[in-house]
Amino acid sequence: MKKYFIVVCICLTTCHCIAQNQYVDSLKSLLVNTQKPIYRFDLLNKLGERTFSGGSARVDSAFCLQLLTIAQDLKNDSLLAISYNWLGNYFSWNSNFTKALEYFLKGVPLAEKVKDRRRLSSLYLDISIVFNSINNPADEFKYITLAALNLPDKNDPVFPFMNIQVKTLLSKYYLYHGKPDSALHYAQIANEINLSLKSKFFEAVVNALSAGVYEQLGDLDLAEVYFNKAVFIEDSTFRFLPNGSPKIIFSEFLIRHNKLLPALTISLQCLAGSREIKNNELGLASAGFLQEIYYKLGIPDSAYYFSRLSGTQGLCFQPGKNQRDPIHGICRTASHTG
Repeated sequence: MKKYFIVVCICLTTCHCIAQNQYVDSLKSLLVNTQKPIYRFDLLNKLGERTFSGGSARVDSAFCLQLLTIAQDLKNDSLLAISYNWLGNYFSWNSNFTKALEYFLKGVPLAEKVKDRRRLSSLYLDISIVFNSINNPADEFKYITLAALNLPDKNDPVFPFMNIQVKTLLSKYYLYHGKPDSALHYAQIANEINLSLKSKFFEAVVNALSAGVYEQLGDLDLAEVYFNKAVFIEDSTFRFLPNGSPKIIFSEFLIRHNKLLPALTISLQCLAGSREIKNNELGLASAGFLQEIYYKLGIPDSAYYFSRLSGTQGLCFQPGKNQRDPIHGICRTASHTG
């Protein structure tokens, strides 16, 4: 059966709403004037959460390295669990899934030791995402279940945020495996949770999930309505969601159903947007779509052009892969010292 690619939420941040630039600026200002390691760790962690929860940015290796160094110097199990969670996500975002699992699994016993159910649930959810990425559905479901069993207490302020992640990943899992009724059930629960969270990120996620459900149920018109809602949220709030862009998913949907002219329009918009925000992921996906669209439209010259574009460094906006990444040297010897 076909695989349906839908929005995935990386389960890291504790923010319940989209970050405000002024809050991020205040965190940066406090960080400059803060020397005590434990306070610097807290500020860095909050800054990372707000950066990622904005939906269009990911933390870099230097950020992870700062957290890890402080946690190791303080020999603090709780801080190490958080650091390993960030490290796992850093490697997961860069498709180094072996390394990602290594750090997520390092964090699990530390979170258990300090009885941090919020962190434990987060780690299990992130592990499930890795297993989805490497096409291991049995372990993917196992770790979503473990995350559900280790959710924080319902009176904990972070419970709704962690719970909505469990429900969206369950919806994604069932959608991926061709069970749209179950997928719709969990998407609807997630939508109810978000009535209080009021998160634009999860609103986009739920709309993309719903679109996938109605596609599987054969209601393509309704699916398109939900895709348009998700794309509108992404454009108006985030510009681009790196962890499963609705625009990319919508383009796949349109191509899959031979709606080539609408697919052409949105793919060209994505390509232009990728150049504006300097995002390789969006640009390369767009170039691949445009190659397929022009081929199906019988315009081989344009198809060839975009095939070359997607296969070259022409879309690379960030420093090259050969640039030394400081995280690899230290993290090989990182260990639990608390």
